[in-house]
Amino acid sequence: MAECKVEGCDRPVRCRGWCEKHYRRWRRRGTTDDFPTVCKINDEDCCGGPLARGMCQNHYKRWKAHGAPLAPSERGKWLRIGPKTWPQYYNALHERVRTERGNADHCIIYLCDTGSTKFEWANISHEYKDVGDFMPMCQIHHAQYDGKPSRVEALAA
Repeated sequence: MAECKVEGCDRPVRCRGWCEKHYRRWRRRGTTDDFPTVCKINDEDCCGGPLARGMCQNHYKRWKAHGAPLAPSERGKWLRIGPKTWPQYYNALHERVRTERGNADHCIIYLCDTGSTKFEWANISHEYKDVGDFMPMCQIHHAQYDGKPSRVEALAA
């Protein structure tokens, strides 16, 4: 019977020339390589080897909760993200957008007819990664885009 084509593996072939283990690894991750042995972020907050997606437990938890293992502070340095620091990060990033791009002065929605005169910066990807990831919207369209129906009702009243 044929052996797995991954170097050093002598298991029998299942599919595409790989054994069960390497075939499943390729299906899940797109590669037959072993898991990395160190965190790919590698900063002073690392707690050791990787847990998932190549990140240590600290960075993976932040990524899972907030969409990014690290977050830039308003000064361009890196700050820890946790439940208590998320509001400060969120507000600091919006302030940075206003500083670098100015106040939002129109709604990007074509033929916006809400009659709103107040505009805000809305995050496009909902990942809050950088200043270029925002678009100007009126408050009502911003609330609709973020999926907050109670805010839409309050603004429309």
